[in-house]
Amino acid sequence: TPPTIAITASLSDGTSVANETVSKDSPLVLTLISSSSATGFVVGDIVITNDGTDIGDTSGVLSSFDSSNNPTYSVTFTPTSDGVYTFKVLANSFTDSAGNNNSVSNTITWTYDTTRPTASLTYSPVGPYKQGTNVTVSITCNETMSALNADIPTITLTDGASSDFVTDAVMTETSTANIFTYIFTCPAGDGTGTVTLGAGKDIVGNDIVVTPTTGSTFVIDNISPTGAITYSQDSSTTPYHQGDSDVTIT
Repeated sequence: TPPTIAITASLSDGTSVANETVSKDSPLVLTLISSSSATGFVVGDIVITNDGTDIGDTSGVLSSFDSSNNPTYSVTFTPTSDGVYTFKVLANSFTDSAGNNNSVSNTITWTYDTTRPTASLTYSPVGPYKQGTNVTVSITCNETMSALNADIPTITLTDGASSDFVTDAVMTETSTANIFTYIFTCPAGDGTGTVTLGAGKDIVGNDIVVTPTTGSTFVIDNISPTGAITYSQDSSTTPYHQGDSDVTIT
């Protein structure tokens, strides 16, 4: 009877990691248990892929291989980049005491994600804005965000004089898990206002990037327009008559 081998995963603190887990925590500890004492099983028999590509040489990725408790083995995996990792042991990688080759193991799939979410901004209505105008800011994040209240994005708005008129205000959730809104009233002053984000996290706990990818500024304009009148001739010496049209207003 071919020996079997089963793989399970956990974090270094012993927390179990289920198959197909997405996490920003590492390293990952793999435990491999053979159904009988194994001969010839080495760390290189653990096949690892990242986003479907065989990593090949495990040097620098797998460490602390422990074979002292045969048929139970353990090894620590430290990811080198984000991605979807798989782990398995192929058939015929080792034998039992009777010389039977092993059967293929189960496959553990684990997604390592340390990439911070980003957000793009839109405004309604479109600016520039004068004092007292109510403006709806909508942010669209590039991935699903955490549903926890403490992880809802916050918004800080700075006016044209670089003074905050909204600080760390909690945005409003929408029916879409990656879209949030906030309504502000345009303040006095003039210039370019800025938007920064905070507090928001994705589903694995990565913090949102504070500067939006688009729409990070808006224009405040409370200056009344002025006009100038010019004449093509001096009316004090040459009066205008009905039908004359050489008057320009700018």
